[in-house]
Amino acid sequence: MTYCVVSNIPKCYRSADLRKHFKQFTENESFHCFHFRHRPEERPSADLGQSAIPAVQTYCCVVKVTERACEDFISTFHHKRWTNETNDTSSGVAVIIRTTINDSLLKLPELNPPKKLMPSGNVGTPTKYFLSLVKKCELPPAIIK
Repeated sequence: MTYCVVSNIPKCYRSADLRKHFKQFTENESFHCFHFRHRPEERPSADLGQSAIPAVQTYCCVVKVTERACEDFISTFHHKRWTNETNDTSSGVAVIIRTTINDSLLKLPELNPPKKLMPSGNVGTPTKYFLSLVKKCELPPAIIK
């Protein structure tokens, strides 16, 4: 397995937006774990003399991708515009970098989703898994929106 950091996620994005954006990788089971927890990353403000540009708050997430899909994942989405539910592009671009993880980072909530409900996380678990839980009446109503 390979780890990547997905960053510059727009503040308004939720897991449903990320599921839509990364749909082909989610449904092909390319994510071993992608559990979005709204981890903020603060960008420094730019000082342009008299008018400083304020910092833009975005989110980031550590994800675990299958080795076979990693390069394709990065080449497909790195520096590409974010899209929302209606396929409108936002002003930002996705930043995806391969990384290594030490033992202490393996305890991050992003890498430890609730295994029974969403074994590959709220973004990385394929729709067919959720549908199987619905069919067996095992999906809590709070999860269904």
